[in-house]
Amino acid sequence: MHWMGHRVFLTHMVMWLVHIDYWGATLVAAG
Repeated sequence: MHWMGHRVFLTHMVMWLVHIDYWGATLVAAG
């Protein structure tokens, strides 16, 4: 169960970073 929670955390973290990267690129392109 511990490794599964760790994997979920890493997946969430990667998705969060991709989300920030996406919005950052959008703001740069718009600005």
